[in-house]
Amino acid sequence: MAVAISSYPNRRAEQHVHMHMIEPGKATYWIDDIVFEDDPLLSARARRHRGGRGVVRPERDAYGTWHVRRDIALRLNVPA
Repeated sequence: MAVAISSYPNRRAEQHVHMHMIEPGKATYWIDDIVFEDDPLLSARARRHRGGRGVVRPERDAYGTWHVRRDIALRLNVPA
Protein backbone atom coordinates (compact mmCIF):
# COMPACT_ATOMS: atom_id res chain seq x y z
CA MET A 1 0.00 0.00 0.00
CA ALA A 2 1.43 3.41 -0.95
CA VAL A 3 0.53 6.33 1.27
CA ALA A 4 1.41 10.02 0.98
CA ILE A 5 2.27 11.42 4.38
CA SER A 6 2.13 15.08 5.33
CA SER A 7 0.54 17.50 7.74
CA TYR A 8 -2.73 19.21 6.88
CA PRO A 9 -2.14 22.43 4.88
CA ASN A 10 -1.88 25.57 7.03
CA ARG A 11 -2.13 23.61 10.30
CA ARG A 12 0.27 22.65 13.06
CA ALA A 13 -0.78 19.00 13.37
CA GLU A 14 1.90 16.35 13.21
CA GLN A 15 2.19 14.13 10.15
CA HIS A 16 0.04 11.07 10.72
CA VAL A 17 -1.86 8.10 9.36
CA HIS A 18 -5.32 7.38 10.86
CA MET A 19 -5.87 3.86 12.12
CA HIS A 20 -9.19 2.02 12.63
CA MET A 21 -9.57 -1.56 13.77
CA ILE A 22 -12.22 -3.87 12.36
CA GLU A 23 -12.36 -7.14 14.26
CA PRO A 24 -14.83 -9.90 13.37
CA GLY A 25 -17.90 -9.67 15.60
CA LYS A 26 -16.76 -6.39 17.21
CA ALA A 27 -17.59 -2.74 16.65
CA THR A 28 -15.10 -0.72 14.59
CA TYR A 29 -12.88 1.41 16.79
CA TRP A 30 -9.99 3.79 16.35
CA ILE A 31 -6.52 3.50 17.79
CA ASP A 32 -3.79 6.13 17.98
CA ASP A 33 -2.57 7.46 14.67
CA ILE A 34 0.78 6.40 13.32
CA VAL A 35 3.04 9.41 13.94
CA PHE A 36 6.74 9.86 13.23
CA GLU A 37 9.35 10.41 15.93
CA ASP A 38 11.39 12.75 13.70
CA ASP A 39 8.43 15.09 13.06
CA PRO A 40 9.14 18.49 14.66
CA LEU A 41 5.38 18.94 15.21
CA LEU A 42 5.06 15.74 17.27
CA SER A 43 3.14 16.50 20.45
CA ALA A 44 2.29 14.74 23.69
CA ARG A 45 -1.20 14.11 22.23
CA ALA A 46 0.39 11.54 19.95
CA ARG A 47 1.58 9.47 22.90
CA ARG A 48 -1.66 8.14 24.41
CA HIS A 49 -0.96 4.48 23.58
CA ARG A 50 -4.46 3.58 22.48
CA GLY A 51 -3.87 0.24 20.76
CA GLY A 52 -0.17 0.38 21.59
CA ARG A 53 2.58 2.88 20.91
CA GLY A 54 1.84 4.76 17.68
CA VAL A 55 5.14 6.66 17.44
CA VAL A 56 7.33 5.06 14.76
CA ARG A 57 10.79 5.59 13.30
CA PRO A 58 10.81 5.85 9.50
CA GLU A 59 13.65 3.98 7.80
CA ARG A 60 14.67 4.03 4.15
CA ASP A 61 15.72 0.81 2.42
CA ALA A 62 18.41 0.37 -0.25
CA TYR A 63 15.86 1.26 -2.97
CA GLY A 64 14.87 4.57 -1.36
CA THR A 65 11.49 3.33 -0.10
CA TRP A 66 10.45 4.44 3.39
CA HIS A 67 9.14 1.84 5.87
CA VAL A 68 7.76 1.87 9.40
CA ARG A 69 6.65 -0.85 11.77
CA ARG A 70 3.90 -0.48 14.31
CA ASP A 71 2.80 -3.26 16.61
CA ILE A 72 -0.90 -3.13 17.48
CA ALA A 73 -2.34 -4.43 20.75
CA LEU A 74 -6.02 -5.08 20.08
CA ARG A 75 -8.38 -3.35 22.55
CA LEU A 76 -5.48 -1.89 24.64
CA ASN A 77 -6.69 1.31 26.36
CA VAL A 78 -9.89 1.24 24.26
CA PRO A 79 -13.11 1.91 26.22
CA ALA A 80 -15.66 -0.91 26.12
